[in-house]
Amino acid sequence: MPSRILYADGRVEENPLISNDVFEVTSTDAEGTVTIYSAKYGIFFENLISGDTAMMWTWTTPERVPVTELPVEQEQVYMADIESVGDGQKLEVRYSYTSHGPETLSVGDCDVQVILLDERQEFFDGSGSIVSQLWIDPERMLILKTERDKLDASGTIIGHKEAMATGFEM
Repeated sequence: MPSRILYADGRVEENPLISNDVFEVTSTDAEGTVTIYSAKYGIFFENLISGDTAMMWTWTTPERVPVTELPVEQEQVYMADIESVGDGQKLEVRYSYTSHGPETLSVGDCDVQVILLDERQEFFDGSGSIVSQLWIDPERMLILKTERDKLDASGTIIGHKEAMATGFEM
């Protein structure tokens, strides 16, 4: 496991750790904002702390599985409640994942075996959705590349973000 993952947008993830199938990492973006998060199997968020924001996910159905166990080209749906710690506000979210199977992603001088996933987050408060493609190293639970569109309630893209790992430090 690398001690640092460097991204093209200036983000750095440090000291990734896997314990009981939960990936934990500290991420610092180019502006210096520090985010600490944990995610089961690297994709199912459990906790996130960033500045004054703290959130917790409660997954309601069905049982979450490792990325390698998601059936290829078959959508899998998971429901979660996201709670804002402090004010107690909750948001119900429908997550759907479609695996496109394994492929090779070049990160710096390394070729990494990843699984390409489509992810869709639909917010039940009517505020819209987020549609992403994730390239995840399932063994290390590292998301090494993302392409993400934020959509408003009508389906119009209101934001786009990309991130690509460019190197590892051991």
